Amino acid sequence: MWPFFKSPKSGAQTTLYCALEPELEGVSGQYFSDCAPKEVAEAAKNDNVAKWLWSVSEKWTGLDHKPPNYSFYIDFETLDIKVINEKGEDVFEKGFKEMGLEDSVQGIQENPEKVVG
Repeated sequence: MWPFFKSPKSGAQTTLYCALEPELEGVSGQYFSDCAPKEVAEAAKNDNVAKWLWSVSEKWTGLDHKPPNYSFYIDFETLDIKVINEKGEDVFEKGFKEMGLEDSVQGIQENPEKVVG
């Protein structure tokens, strides 16, 4: 084991502490290290460093993160749903009834104001 790394058991202690310590119930968004709250390093607050790290991670993993661009269409008469990708191809097309949601169709048709506006 390298001298700079914790064992798996030791490394899990802060996570277990945060998950199981009753005094931490309701604590959210705080950074912990070695079972104690700590200030994050300045580099962790730097947007340029974050963008660089994201870019390097994409390159090393081969995962180029580009969110999909889909268009969603709903026929409010039948409540059929259609999803089209950025190439114009249908990727999903089903009706609420076909999906077993007949009660939802009737409820939405009877009370459209609850869905739109």
